[in-house]
Amino acid sequence: MNILIVDDDNETVDLLESSVTFWGYSAGKANNGRQALKMLQQKPYDVVITDAQMPEMTGFELCKQVCFRYPHMYIIGITGCLEAKKFKEAGADVFFRKPFPLDELHAVLKNIPPPLQAGI
Repeated sequence: MNILIVDDDNETVDLLESSVTFWGYSAGKANNGRQALKMLQQKPYDVVITDAQMPEMTGFELCKQVCFRYPHMYIIGITGCLEAKKFKEAGADVFFRKPFPLDELHAVLKNIPPPLQAGI
């Protein structure tokens, strides 16, 4: 599974990248929503993990764009702000309020259903 991690905090990105790699997944990193959208055009990803508050494009805006452009993609929102429920409105499948236990994130990743196959 390919996971794109999007957060403007480098420590968070590095922690999540280390964790998902340790769990056996491959990871890409972006520092904001615009960069993430460019990366999604260049390589297929199965999951996007995105922060809420970032420069240039919020995680909520990124969620809406990902849902529109890549409806098969699973979206996990993470945030330290009180607006976590906005992720649900924006189309995220799951969201966590920072700080959150990494084992909960791992449990979500292990239980993501396979993408729907077109035409099957």
